[in-house]
Amino acid sequence: MAKIHDVAKRAGVSVATVSRVVSDKAVVAAATKQKVLAAVERLGYVPTASAKHLRMRRTRKLLVTVPDISRPMFSLILQGIEDSANREGYAVLLGDTQYDQGREEQYASMLDEKEADGLIVPGRKLADRVAAIVRRHPHKVARVVNVVGFRPQLGIPSVQIDNAAAGGEAMDPLYRLGTARLAS
Repeated sequence: MAKIHDVAKRAGVSVATVSRVVSDKAVVAAATKQKVLAAVERLGYVPTASAKHLRMRRTRKLLVTVPDISRPMFSLILQGIEDSANREGYAVLLGDTQYDQGREEQYASMLDEKEADGLIVPGRKLADRVAAIVRRHPHKVARVVNVVGFRPQLGIPSVQIDNAAAGGEAMDPLYRLGTARLAS
């Protein structure tokens, strides 16, 4: 498989020029662009997403871990995360930890190794590796977000449901109907 260096050599230009042509992010002289595109075609060069991610230092992937994928609550949360992430051009990677600390640590390593741009975790405790990431990079704490089971001492942003308000909204129609007692 052809590499960007092969294309640059064949076209007689720098790797940076090939990158500019392929990404179509910068103005390149028409004749130079034509030489690069001809070399790309001739060699069958296809830029890899991983190389682009390394250059940009972004994967456009979010990792979401859940302790038990079979719980309906998590499927609804995941659906909302997936919809929002997709609108913003992110893919979602799912990790079912099955309440296993080893799995939690394994998924956390993906964030530490920059295989994902962010991590969304439910629960009241961070895996040790996630807590270490948060401690090492306090200015980048938004890379880790908590859903369900907010605890301020985790030191990360949190998205939660206001259970009292939700309960009030659920009861409001019954109150308006004049229902005073719901159970005997």
